[in-house]
Amino acid sequence: MPRKTKLSVETLCEEVTAYLAGRINTNEGARQLGLNWQSFSDWVRRYESEGIKGLQPKTVNKRYGPELKARAVGGISSRGRIAPANLQKICNSWPRNVPKVDKSV
Repeated sequence: MPRKTKLSVETLCEEVTAYLAGRINTNEGARQLGLNWQSFSDWVRRYESEGIKGLQPKTVNKRYGPELKARAVGGISSRGRIAPANLQKICNSWPRNVPKVDKSV
């Protein structure tokens, strides 16, 4: 069963595309949807990486394999202490469309 969201995919898409087209800023988009700016930015990032599919409710959490997890931890720990703004850049640099791990094995 999909997770429930208070916003329709169409409403999210309208606001996100308006933001990406430069018609509104982050705060305006967030205010119109009743979100904080960070949540709105998360929706924008999901739309940019996954398209309209990124705005649809998810049915399960993503599962990542041990190799990807090790690379991610290694990439972060090799940089030492990370400022929150840089952490977002690091997260955006990792692929979002990674194959799911088969948990039945």
